Amino acid sequence: MGIQLIRGIIASGPASLDYLLSAGSPASAGSRPGTGDDKDGSALSGKRILVAEDEIIVGLEMQHALENASADVIGPAGSLSEALNILATEEIDGAILDLDLHGEEVFPAADILQSRGVPFLFHTGHGERAEILRRYNRSAVCVKPCLPEDLLAQLARLMAN
Repeated sequence: MGIQLIRGIIASGPASLDYLLSAGSPASAGSRPGTGDDKDGSALSGKRILVAEDEIIVGLEMQHALENASADVIGPAGSLSEALNILATEEIDGAILDLDLHGEEVFPAADILQSRGVPFLFHTGHGERAEILRRYNRSAVCVKPCLPEDLLAQLARLMAN
């Protein structure tokens, strides 16, 4: 029952659960995409990436994947106000934004990132909403469930452009 609960919280399926449970083990080091030794992950090396995610396990999973890709993780910010405070005080190279942070849409943070020319993507369970694509045509939408390595690969593509 506990494993089912973890899968429900992560919402990324068995592959993500295996990744979470094996994270940090010697056998798993460098064996998954986005760990810093592949072409997508290396693009994130040394980059300061804001993570705005209100689901703690999902946020920690993203943080772990980004750190394995040698990125400097800023956050995870669990609320819109925390994300805005970070943007007011930190230099950011890229961002992964949950669309809904405890009932508040993350658009004010996305507006700041867009005005600065900082690449970002939305990680959301709400699907591809027309508003996102209209307002943020240089961003991307990754629909939950989504594996961390897929998020990192998409972010690396955005940052390369």
